[in-house]
Amino acid sequence: MLSSCTTQIKLDQNQSLLAKNKITLKKYKDEKNNSLDLINELSSLYKQKPNRNWLLIFDREKIYAYLDKNKEKKIRARKTLEKQAEPPAILDTGLIRLTRLNMYNYMFNKGFFDVSIESKIRTKKNHSTVQYTVNPGRQFSIDSLIYVVDDMEILNILNAHKNEAILTKGSYIDNFLFQTEKSRITELLNNHGYAEFAPVYIQSLDLDTLQRKNIVRLKINNPDKVNTHKKYTIGEINVFPDFNSLEKKTTQEEIIDGVKFHNTSSQFYIKNKIISDIIQLTPGSYYRKSSLDSTYSRISKLEFYKFINIESKIDTSLFNTLNHNIYLTPNYKWLLDRGIDFNSTFLKSSIANSTLLGVSAFFLVRNRNLWHSGAIFESKIEAGAELSNFFRQSQIINSTNINFSNSLQLPNFRDLTGTYKLIRKTSQLLGLKLPDPICKTSLNLGFEYVVLNNLFKYKSFNNNVSYKIPISKNQNINLSTINFSLYFPSVEPEFQKILDNNRFLENSFSPTRIFTSVFFNNFQYYSTKKINTSWTSTKLAFLEANGIEASILDGLSQLTLNKKITSKDGVLFSKFFKIEMDHRWEKRFPDRNNLIFRLNYGLAVPFLKSNPIPYIRQFFLGGPQSMRGWQLRELGPGANNQSATATNGNYFSSGDIKLEINAEYRFKIYWKFEGAIFTDIGNLWQMPNPAITITTGIFDVKEFYKQIAASSGLGLRLNFDYFLVRLDLGMKWRNPFPDEEGNYGIYTKNLITWDRIIENNAVHLALNYPF
Repeated sequence: MLSSCTTQIKLDQNQSLLAKNKITLKKYKDEKNNSLDLINELSSLYKQKPNRNWLLIFDREKIYAYLDKNKEKKIRARKTLEKQAEPPAILDTGLIRLTRLNMYNYMFNKGFFDVSIESKIRTKKNHSTVQYTVNPGRQFSIDSLIYVVDDMEILNILNAHKNEAILTKGSYIDNFLFQTEKSRITELLNNHGYAEFAPVYIQSLDLDTLQRKNIVRLKINNPDKVNTHKKYTIGEINVFPDFNSLEKKTTQEEIIDGVKFHNTSSQFYIKNKIISDIIQLTPGSYYRKSSLDSTYSRISKLEFYKFINIESKIDTSLFNTLNHNIYLTPNYKWLLDRGIDFNSTFLKSSIANSTLLGVSAFFLVRNRNLWHSGAIFESKIEAGAELSNFFRQSQIINSTNINFSNSLQLPNFRDLTGTYKLIRKTSQLLGLKLPDPICKTSLNLGFEYVVLNNLFKYKSFNNNVSYKIPISKNQNINLSTINFSLYFPSVEPEFQKILDNNRFLENSFSPTRIFTSVFFNNFQYYSTKKINTSWTSTKLAFLEANGIEASILDGLSQLTLNKKITSKDGVLFSKFFKIEMDHRWEKRFPDRNNLIFRLNYGLAVPFLKSNPIPYIRQFFLGGPQSMRGWQLRELGPGANNQSATATNGNYFSSGDIKLEINAEYRFKIYWKFEGAIFTDIGNLWQMPNPAITITTGIFDVKEFYKQIAASSGLGLRLNFDYFLVRLDLGMKWRNPFPDEEGNYGIYTKNLITWDRIIENNAVHLALNYPF
């Protein structure tokens, strides 16, 4: 049917199809902006675009012509074809003129007041290319900025915060910057009592170019028939902790720190004092919108109230006073939940949130208001299985696990060890400013039992104190302290045979391990920012430290008692530092397709002369999240091919150093289906250890680049918005070790045959994007 969609487009004598739009920038030099970025921005303004292809090879306009020609016939999958069909993009000179106008307005709003735009049409065999030539001219910048304000109090506020201005000397006269500046001024005045101030009071910029200087005046108007803007103070604050709009009950009143509580009975849900401490509004102080927003955010974080409504009203007797009524509708105190999760897996990378496709069942009990304090207690038991690559393995279940976790979330931030205070002071020395944290304090206690079929199993008991700290809209920190974990591993007989021949691996499976840290255990940082209209960058950092305090105690006892107090037979204190960094760059195209690059690297180092990093804390590669030409834990370390000894696909490779680079192009196919083309390169290595003599897998600056593995592949995804089902086929084309003839490339001297492709591929079924 698709092969028949080759109907020719009928055109009149003077008609042609738009084949391509091109933009050329003339005499454009700017240190702050890249010409490619400007071209990308202008290309989004085309009023007419060429027809796209469907599935990369089918012309949508020909599908349209085929359907139009056979509109009286019954065609199989007509509705599907109609969704992909596009009317022929017949060149329209009127739309070319509108495109030029759009480009002119856009450039003018960026400060190119002398811009000129021309268009030229080139036609060959009924297909036309439109060439837009943009001569930007000079981009005007600000020599001086003057605030024109009749209200002297507002003028003083603006001048006091002039160092925060977006429009400054040297800034381009850009409409986007102007709109950002309007938002900044509005927010600034809203936080200085001017509750009714809005961007509408800020006029357009007035540019004076006399005497070859660009003097910009920013004028702020007063309200109609008034000489000044009204400044408000906070009046009454009334809280209704058990509000129900359908029931009108008499209330019992209590005043705490100037806040009046109206309870319908003597029984309260959350103690009034706790609510009072959360409220950031203070009677008698000037109105601050940020305090109002913070109050709403802090109350919502309690998770106990179903509805929250903060009402601001002008006092009828004091016109410069705002009264606030806070209406809170409680939720159920207890929550019981159960279900099946298709994205749960216990083997997680520091950065990625999932590995193999897993299935688990859970039962959860949650108290949203423990001890009437707003604290949340949660207890959860979960049992699950991690599914293997059942496309190539006879054994479907790769691992099983049972988790029993308990957490007590206190409603406010409590820096029990002073760790965050130390991080803030360190950041200040680096010129960074971290805010006062608005988050909960979570006390966690859990048990985990894990079985990796034919390899090993372990039990672990763990506890820690954790925080999720928002820094800004696009930045956050996860921090954990006071960690104490017990780890009891046991090895299967088949795997023990492998360990007997690999002392490095055997040491990482040493007997009972203790993981300890008080002041610092885990630190995770996330940040994302928009580079320009089409590019976005994301940074993730993960730090883990174990055994710092134990190492200090050992050092002191070694000096005084000539022995280590943490040395116990059959028990080993883990002492290591681990860091992992992840950088991502995403390019969004106008057709909603994406190009993503990722650089991921990590290092785990034992303290002083302590034993190798525990196996469960080492890095691994392969599987659906990384190096998709290999199975999970199949690749490495270095040029080592130790996974060739694995049985039933139970791979076990790991390392202390990781390096990986990924590139993936994601494109829309049809309906909720998406496709992907990707390439992964990288490997992992072990750190040198004088106490253990091994010949392969060790990181060597002179040799590591030879041991870089590479694979490419294709992906098919089904995107349901809330989650995504992903099927990826990764194909190896470079091994980290040479073959018998010394070739690293799989197809260097061998013909590309189906048998070799099948032998060197991996198919992965997983949920959500790999990165």
